[in-house]
Amino acid sequence: MKIATSVVAAALLSATAAWAGDPGVSDTEIKIGDVNIMTGPAAFVGRGVSLGSKIAAGEINAAGGINGRKIKILTEDDGYIPSRSFQALTKLLEEDGIFALNGTSGTANALAMMPLITENNLPTVVTTAPSALIYKPVRPSVFTFGVRTRSTRSSNTFTITPRRRIRSTALSARTTISVRKSRPAMSAR
Repeated sequence: MKIATSVVAAALLSATAAWAGDPGVSDTEIKIGDVNIMTGPAAFVGRGVSLGSKIAAGEINAAGGINGRKIKILTEDDGYIPSRSFQALTKLLEEDGIFALNGTSGTANALAMMPLITENNLPTVVTTAPSALIYKPVRPSVFTFGVRTRSTRSSNTFTITPRRRIRSTALSARTTISVRKSRPAMSAR
């Protein structure tokens, strides 16, 4: 998990340089927005993703933060309604002044926010909607994190590949996580 956390943080911060004075970046903290499903029938998904973001931020902060800055996660509930996603991101950008966005609640919701993401060149990690509609056309500040498919090979997609390390028996397998940036697809000619 620490490797995955580091990769996500690196992706967010490498999309654009994070300097004090940038929106959402001060000498002491970096504000990262999270627009997720916190209410309604699908809330278990959004709450899980949001909690995961807060745990990752806690791990990074416990290790000294990023260049001494603590990560602050600001969560907004969209109830899995695309128009509310747009409103939530507008609030995070205009009132809270976030630096980046980590966490979106679905393809339609991410697409509803895409004009704001693009207009603000907002570093964004899409974790729960790895649809090709999110990264085609390629958006330099948008990263997906999840399943690797043929369509993700030419985008800013990171994949988690489980590897098994067997100790003495098959029953005592220990799973490790390997995170790598997907490589562009080669054309078959």
